[in-house]
Amino acid sequence: MSPKPSKQRSRCASFWKDGHRQARADIRKRWRTGGLQFLAVAWLTGVVLSLALLVRLATTTDLSSLTSDRFVACQPNGLPDIYPDRYRYWAGSGFFQITLGWGKLSFTQAKVIDVAWDIIFARGGQALIAYISWHVFTNYVTTSMETGPITFSTYRTVFLRNESLVFAIYRLFRNFARRRQLHSRIAMAFMVMTMIFILIFPSFSSAMTGYSASVKSYVRDNSNVETIMANDNNNYMAFSSFKRILYVIHDGWRVGEDGDFVVPYHTPYETKFTDPVLFSSDYFDSQIVACTRIRQSIPEDSRCQAQLDVAIYVGQHGFHGLANVNSSFRGTLLDPPALNITAYYLPDDSLGANWTDPYTGLQPFRDFSKTMWSYQNVTYNIQTISEQLACQPVKTYYWGFSFIQLNIMLILCIIWTIGISAMWIQSYMTMKQRGRTHVAGEYKAVLELAHAITTQLHDAGQASAKEVLDLSESELRRRFKKDLNDGSIAYEAPLMSTGQHGFKTWLLAEMWWLAAILVVLGGFFSLCLLMPYAFSWVLGGFLAALVLTVCIGTTGMSRAVLLGWGIMVFCGLPLAIWLPVMYYTYYLNG
Repeated sequence: MSPKPSKQRSRCASFWKDGHRQARADIRKRWRTGGLQFLAVAWLTGVVLSLALLVRLATTTDLSSLTSDRFVACQPNGLPDIYPDRYRYWAGSGFFQITLGWGKLSFTQAKVIDVAWDIIFARGGQALIAYISWHVFTNYVTTSMETGPITFSTYRTVFLRNESLVFAIYRLFRNFARRRQLHSRIAMAFMVMTMIFILIFPSFSSAMTGYSASVKSYVRDNSNVETIMANDNNNYMAFSSFKRILYVIHDGWRVGEDGDFVVPYHTPYETKFTDPVLFSSDYFDSQIVACTRIRQSIPEDSRCQAQLDVAIYVGQHGFHGLANVNSSFRGTLLDPPALNITAYYLPDDSLGANWTDPYTGLQPFRDFSKTMWSYQNVTYNIQTISEQLACQPVKTYYWGFSFIQLNIMLILCIIWTIGISAMWIQSYMTMKQRGRTHVAGEYKAVLELAHAITTQLHDAGQASAKEVLDLSESELRRRFKKDLNDGSIAYEAPLMSTGQHGFKTWLLAEMWWLAAILVVLGGFFSLCLLMPYAFSWVLGGFLAALVLTVCIGTTGMSRAVLLGWGIMVFCGLPLAIWLPVMYYTYYLNG
């Protein structure tokens, strides 16, 4: 029985050694290609996820998932509205406005960020996209030239790139439309559209960002005639200092309070509200009602206590002091009549919304339009707040994006990434099958173009090689158009394939790995969109390890080793750092 464990250990040791040996060989051979493939997948995943998060932000009806900057009366477009949930990010009026901004910045800080964005992302991004695109274009056109010729003009535009992008777009479009085409019309259209995308990229990147003065909501005080006539800014009252009224005890002196004791709305939870805004849904009302629905667990000194005491009292004795009975409020015994309590809008029966006026037979406190606010013992109704609410600039700035333009940019980036990846895969697989290991660079392209021009002019019987060199530029152009019909240049295709597998064969071979990536990718996206505070980054780390394994590993043992180390690096290491930090933050520091 003893040899079996020894044999198993020997197999494990052999697998460990051989797996690491093969993994090292794959890394040395494929680190550059595999790394670029990994970065491309990571880029596409990040862009698609960003777009999905933006769409979720614009379409969500779950107000609890919104950040505190949405719970204010000044909307992202800088206009006042006491209903912040009515704002729509897709509104056309916000196309040129910074509707997705962050920060409390000085003017200098905002300007530095904006200039840095224009230089690094706009110009740098244009250079990077242009470099990648032209590199893929040369590969693809090279494979196309093995099946059919292209014009001198197209060859010069793709391989030499020595003219303005505007003229290059026109020249390429003209050649594809009127003269020789590539073997794929979709590829031709994509090349032209990509060149247009490269041209507009810096301008669009700059237009979709910017900085703007931060604003704060105020209510204009029209009670002071002198300040109104003088247009004095001092008669603006901060809306954040207002309170929504729930009850008013008009004879508060009977229970040790002011004559008109105001009981404002409260909730037992920490809220994101900066301003006392309203919502079309019952999101905030449901939190207010919690004060009366979980009364057993509310401590006596909580913010809910006054609201709860009044709710219990009016539930027993009603409103307006109509009950001519002895009563008790907060331990104080009261002679008849009951306290004279009035209310405005009450969102739930537990607060007294179901009370019926004995004189009218109506339930007046269910009317949402009777919502009131108070500020320094003065009450304001919905109409007054809506009319006098204004957003005034403060001393700070924020920097950000136009939501609509950012979505357009992300969609364009997704289309470009998918298209350029498909074109690269097609050309890469084709070149491997045909045994081509390189494409013409700048110098080789000059030699190939010069050789083709000289040969075709000579074959046309127009001039010798020496005579061609003596021709002027205008004469050469005329002969190209008249005698050569803009010329043609092509490569000889190999008669036999090298035996390398094509894309379909690779797809079938990697089917299970790709399926695993798609499953993990779906789970990662679901966590990020549905539960953004969950451990989505752990699944993201596993996804990164899986993709890197497929990009670099070529054998089963190599991929097993790479996947194991990838999980340790992308999942285990961040988790080992995160857990002690969370323990120190929440337990040791309270």
